[in-house]
Amino acid sequence: MKPILNITVTDTNLSPDWIDALAFRAANIGKWDTRVAADFWSRLANLSFYAALFDALRRRDGGPDWLPGPTSGQFCAADHIARRLLASGFDRADVAGKPTFAPSLSQAVWRAAWDDLPPSFAAPAPSIARDRGRWFASVATLTAKRLVAEHPGWETNAGNLFRQLSLEDKFLSLCLTQWQAPAGPAKPRGFSVVDFIHHLYRETPYAARCYGLTVLDTPDFGDGNRTRWVFSRWLQEGWSRGWRLTDKSVSEVLPDLLREQTAENIAYTRRLLAKLLDAAGGQPIDLTILGHACIAYLKDRCGLVRDGHGPAVCVHAFDYGLWMAFGIRGLLPGHSAHACFKDSVNSDHRQPELGNN
Repeated sequence: MKPILNITVTDTNLSPDWIDALAFRAANIGKWDTRVAADFWSRLANLSFYAALFDALRRRDGGPDWLPGPTSGQFCAADHIARRLLASGFDRADVAGKPTFAPSLSQAVWRAAWDDLPPSFAAPAPSIARDRGRWFASVATLTAKRLVAEHPGWETNAGNLFRQLSLEDKFLSLCLTQWQAPAGPAKPRGFSVVDFIHHLYRETPYAARCYGLTVLDTPDFGDGNRTRWVFSRWLQEGWSRGWRLTDKSVSEVLPDLLREQTAENIAYTRRLLAKLLDAAGGQPIDLTILGHACIAYLKDRCGLVRDGHGPAVCVHAFDYGLWMAFGIRGLLPGHSAHACFKDSVNSDHRQPELGNN
């Protein structure tokens, strides 16, 4: 696959601004197809537009300037595209009659502009895809600021749309709110997947840090450029890590993990453990049993899962495998080691073998 980002795509060596940082996360966390540059970059302009729009609505104080020193051509292009966006009807009511936005309609505007924007605005040529894409992303932030100033009531639209987004799209659309202009991530953590984990587990920062360090310590999860999103691999790694923790590691790590959990979360984890043990029927747990139980958990927690190997699915699968291993080892408050695995638990913490299904 020919890369569309004309940079060394590693999170520790990003081009020094937010556009390439967001593009990298769209490709890695959003799993966007990078093979057609025009489609990718016009989609990134659409994302930049909504991210800047959400950012402006949330801050209400003007916020940081995501485009220091815009050109006169970019200002004119923002006016031009703002009119096209409004004409598209992308601000509309949903099926329940609530005001929202239609990202597919605004995306069509950016894709059409990629091909037919008047040359007088001095955008880079389509043959220079990355430069043109970055130019459009910059124009998108200008367009968002202008429209928010004219339509302060759009806060309701934005809230209704945000609730309908996937976990991955919520993460991407909040990047500008969480970053500092103009450099992108204020403190890069090494991998975009680590940023995503901190987003998913923002209410349990110690767990987020532990999970992120595990990802960095697991080469099979990725090569620094792209993350390998394979559900079974993430599930098995969480299960394996839960069993490989020694007594010393458990005493150092588990108290802080448990301290972040509410009583409701602990009770929920106990119920998940009971369901897993019921499914096993007293037999050793193989990957099929663990996988089916995890899928049921994901449906309960995340609702309909559109991508069985998506980032949110994989990270939650790791979390599930880890805590189920803790539970069977008797490490949850009020639970002793399950009899089926007691010898293993009391000897050398060997991980029960998982089948290859």
